[in-house]
Amino acid sequence: SKLSKFKDYDIYFTPEYILPVRPLNAANKKIVTIFDISYIAHPEWFPRRQLFSLRPLTGPTLKKADIILTGSESTKNEILKYYRNINADKIQVTHLGVDKKFEDINGTKDDYYSDIVKTKYSLKGKVVLFVGLVMNRRNVPVIMEAISNLKRRNGEDITFVILGHNHTYPYIDIFETAKKFGIEDNVRWIKYTSDEEVFSLYKAADVFMCASLYEGFNITPL
Repeated sequence: SKLSKFKDYDIYFTPEYILPVRPLNAANKKIVTIFDISYIAHPEWFPRRQLFSLRPLTGPTLKKADIILTGSESTKNEILKYYRNINADKIQVTHLGVDKKFEDINGTKDDYYSDIVKTKYSLKGKVVLFVGLVMNRRNVPVIMEAISNLKRRNGEDITFVILGHNHTYPYIDIFETAKKFGIEDNVRWIKYTSDEEVFSLYKAADVFMCASLYEGFNITPL
């Protein structure tokens, strides 16, 4: 409804994967960003309501868009794999980057800041860190199993920090899974925190883990 108020625009841009169902001014450029099409390649990872809002509109969006922006060659190739009638020339790979502020924010390279989060979250022994939305394809239970095996085999004291909301489908209970592997006392789950604390957790970590099965482009390791 808001779009109907604007008659004179040169470009319609959305970073949200799909263009509106309602017709847009044919004379103007339509640009869409599609970070990945995991919901097409692996629908079993998504609830039906999400699939219903994305899958039927992806094909028409790709056809209507004048420019399709992706974050990697991988996503571009995946689009062309599932939608063979799309002109490859209109898919533009725009690489994602990391802002300079991520190199150091408020002096968080200093050990003082990592010591603060170690105390706050009772991080003991070796610290293993996962950052990102917890999704089935990101294999958090596999990391837990590996930590459990290390702990049992070598007697190592390990703390596993999970930083991100739980978006698993089918649902995975984080604490129940930790209990299954006998490491419930070794897991710290932080759903959300400040940038400063995120950087301090990276500093405090001995190992950062990314064990994902599928990503359009996983910026977290970068």
